[in-house]
Amino acid sequence: MAQHDDKALSLELRAQRKATAHLESLVNRGIAEALDTPAGRKMLWWLLSVSKAVAVNPFSGDPYHTAFNCGEQNVGQQVLARIIEVNPEGFLAMQKENLNEWNRSNGDPDRVDDAPGPGADFFDGGPEA
Repeated sequence: MAQHDDKALSLELRAQRKATAHLESLVNRGIAEALDTPAGRKMLWWLLSVSKAVAVNPFSGDPYHTAFNCGEQNVGQQVLARIIEVNPEGFLAMQKENLNEWNRSNGDPDRVDDAPGPGADFFDGGPEA
């Protein structure tokens, strides 16, 4: 009887692993497809911005507020890691697009950078003033 239970458990674990692998594949494909379009890159950039993925200090005087901020940032960092894992060049393209957009909207329409310069804070809209 125990051998039968082990076999059933093994089949169940294999089914769960297969479902997990399928979900991971769908997530990766969704990110890759989003990075292939301007609207998709803008949506991912927005998601990284609202989750304060990088360059934001999550700490405050209130421990509950700090815990909330850290949780928010953790989600953003997981999304960022997945984007970079799936398509690092797509992430770089997203950075360039947003830096160029920031330059155009802040009075420097002729400045178009191929790469971010020092002091760039991409998730806050552009270079630090």
